[in-house]
Amino acid sequence: MNPAPPPVAPAPSRFLTIPTVRPRLTYVFLWLNIIIFILQSITGADTWFYYGAKVNQAIVVGEWWRLITPMFLHSGPAHIAFNSYALYAFGRQVETVFGHRRFFIIYMVSGVAGSAFSFALSPNPAVGASGAIFGLLGALLIYLYRHRHVFGEWGRRQLMEILIIAGLNLLIGLAPGIDDWGHVGGLVGGSVLA
Repeated sequence: MNPAPPPVAPAPSRFLTIPTVRPRLTYVFLWLNIIIFILQSITGADTWFYYGAKVNQAIVVGEWWRLITPMFLHSGPAHIAFNSYALYAFGRQVETVFGHRRFFIIYMVSGVAGSAFSFALSPNPAVGASGAIFGLLGALLIYLYRHRHVFGEWGRRQLMEILIIAGLNLLIGLAPGIDDWGHVGGLVGGSVLA
């Protein structure tokens, strides 16, 4: 009679430490957007829109800063509220895993990419942080996809949720008055940078 093999002890749990930072710039951008919106409301939104919106004719004659300033302007309370919530939700995640400097680059370049796409493909004036926020979504999508084997089922669920959020927002962007090209440009910019 052969003795039963000794029981095998279960392998110890392994934990992977992911280098992270505490978000700071997310809050800086969030408060900057809110303060500028309050100033817009006090001094007249039309003035701010006139001087900082993405206006193709003004960019063509040399007002290149209009590729940057629109990401800090918003057209109304619902616009600033939605973008503030999205920045708070996704900005913290992106800054935590990419770090402060890379987060800054992703946010700013995605915002400019959104304005550039809008400039190239839409004749309408535009404002809003949506391009930069879509860039954060794009960066998060690429991060989760590249590390899907590490995050397992949780990572796949997160990836699907972000894909659904991005897709729904692009569909909503087809409504009149919403610059979907800015969203697409930001998404492309953030994805490429990630």
